[in-house]
Amino acid sequence: MGAHGREPTVWLDSLCIDQADIAAQLPSLPVYLAGCKSVLALAGPTYFQRLWCVLELHIFHQMGGSLDHIVLVPLDGTNVSAGEARPLSIGKPAFDVHRASATDPHDQERLLAVIEGSGEGIAAFNEWVRTALMPLAALPRSAQPPA
Repeated sequence: MGAHGREPTVWLDSLCIDQADIAAQLPSLPVYLAGCKSVLALAGPTYFQRLWCVLELHIFHQMGGSLDHIVLVPLDGTNVSAGEARPLSIGKPAFDVHRASATDPHDQERLLAVIEGSGEGIAAFNEWVRTALMPLAALPRSAQPPA
């Protein structure tokens, strides 16, 4: 039990969104993310190459979520002592959302349309990932803010 006298609530996107009908639930994604106080992302080596991953963090931020409430835990397949994750190897520093992909080509089109329609566009999204998210991913877990 936490400070509020109740168990914490966890929303797992891959379990809470019907994976067989993502298109129907895509418009609700901002509502789901706006209801989150923080986001914990388990980031493997391909994290920044996966369009859904970076878009969800962008939507969380656009809906008022602070970067201080995004925690990226690098997963590189090695054993790490509790509370000390290794920095994520982020590969090429020049992130470009057009090189990120979604499993379903229709999702890719829809997600790129969401980014383009955000008012800031693709260039601003790319810059946000490069300057805000990628440096956060490179921090050791102990240097990131608590979730």
